[in-house]
Amino acid sequence: MCCSGFDLRLVLCMTCGVNHEIRGNASTYVDLKSCSLPGKMMDNPPSSSINSFVLADSHAKFISTTYTTLSFCLIARSIPGLKWFDYYDAKHFVHAILSLPEIKFALSQATAMLFLVGTNSSTWKISISLTFPCSKTTARFPTEQSLLSNINIYNEELQLLSAVMNFKILHFHMTNNHLAQDNMHIHFRHHIFNSIIHHFDQVNQTISTAIITPTSTSIADPTSSLPSSSDQIKINKKSKSRAVLDRKNKKRFEQLKLKRHQHTIKRKIHHQWTAALIKEYLDSIHIKYSRIPSVYNKILRIMFNNQHDQDTAAEQIGIDIFGENHYQEFVNKSH
Repeated sequence: MCCSGFDLRLVLCMTCGVNHEIRGNASTYVDLKSCSLPGKMMDNPPSSSINSFVLADSHAKFISTTYTTLSFCLIARSIPGLKWFDYYDAKHFVHAILSLPEIKFALSQATAMLFLVGTNSSTWKISISLTFPCSKTTARFPTEQSLLSNINIYNEELQLLSAVMNFKILHFHMTNNHLAQDNMHIHFRHHIFNSIIHHFDQVNQTISTAIITPTSTSIADPTSSLPSSSDQIKINKKSKSRAVLDRKNKKRFEQLKLKRHQHTIKRKIHHQWTAALIKEYLDSIHIKYSRIPSVYNKILRIMFNNQHDQDTAAEQIGIDIFGENHYQEFVNKSH
């Protein structure tokens, strides 16, 4: 999936046993020879380690297909062009790939898995990464400013959504300096790899306590696994607390969105002003803003969290402050 436009890349990590039946079109074909799919890498996995499976698009093509640590074994399979949904090219459709015997076999032996593919949502067991930087313009985003604005808005909304939906944010700390010559893919390959290894190290600490149980020579009590009445009460209270917290987070999120729309100022803007320069200028005059959406019809919108910050900004930001003349003046002064 391309990183430009709204095809923004996310990472999903599910820390769960993968013994579910995967339904799909078993006849779907994909060239496994070109997809970094080692045939027998998991035939004899170490009994003491946890298998972590990565299914990714071309962003993981330089990651080693198998990597073993003392605590887990990482299996990576990269398929260039892989997408969550593709109605025109079935062989690059995640659901179809998951139906392949080779992938089914890998999943059956995995305890944790990570998709470096596209968008999705689920419970707290899922981690979603902030979008990687991208400078490759498209017809939909013809300038770097519009592309950067789109990516920044996406990342901001994702972080707000994580508070409401209770999933984790995974930050790879990528910058434009990490981009390859195509201005889209990451050049420093090991940066992603090391981040994934670190992430699974943390995941492993959670899973290992759930799947490794002490052995015992005594006869097991068949009722010992059933929760006691006090345990059940605790579980019910925890579920209720989570539901209450989710409702509060959702309400807080809606209130924040409403505040932002209420406390907004608009200014005409010349096309030479980039998102980075806009933020640099606002920071230079100590303006406290909450968000800057993408420019539409040559109109810049600046959102604030309260009326005081909006009024302060309105006094300092003149009507023509983002015009061509002030652009040249600010650039010459700051650079």
